Amino acid sequence: MIFRRLTLLLAGLLLLAGPAFAQSTFETGFGGLGGESDEPIEIESDELEVRDQEGLAIFIGNVVVVQGESRMKTAQLTVHYDTENQETEDAAPAAQGPGGSQQISKLVATGGVVVTTKEQTATGNTGTVDMKTNMLELDGDVTLTQGQNVVNGNKLIVNLDTGHARVLSDSRVRVLLVPNSANQN
Repeated sequence: MIFRRLTLLLAGLLLLAGPAFAQSTFETGFGGLGGESDEPIEIESDELEVRDQEGLAIFIGNVVVVQGESRMKTAQLTVHYDTENQETEDAAPAAQGPGGSQQISKLVATGGVVVTTKEQTATGNTGTVDMKTNMLELDGDVTLTQGQNVVNGNKLIVNLDTGHARVLSDSRVRVLLVPNSANQN
């Protein structure tokens, strides 16, 4: 039963995480993180712990998520999901099968997060994708790069539906723009 639920959860994670990471973030200047939402997603880690009663699947140690040319690396990825007894209206459906369905509500990456695409890299100490609001947040020492262009701050907030992004900082946001550097990649 747990194996069937885990299989359904992972299938749903693969279906839902793709569109979440594939949306455009910086439509001007950075061109977006992600891209191939139709591509399969592969997740590797040193360990996988499933806490079905708590609605958690935890990928531990050297976690690598790959979709097409996009890659995310982190120390730990926790998938929060609601089982059929805990479903909420706003959560994104993960998968449905004979054993019921799960709703993925949140993805949390900790221990350093690096998201790399063909032309861009985003880093932070932690990252969260809230499936109910379709918002992505990177927190702590956030850096976005494309070519020689760099944006630094403490927090990056992205609305994955609209592509609207906001960088916040405890002091000041720092931006370095090098003319024509984004076109050289």
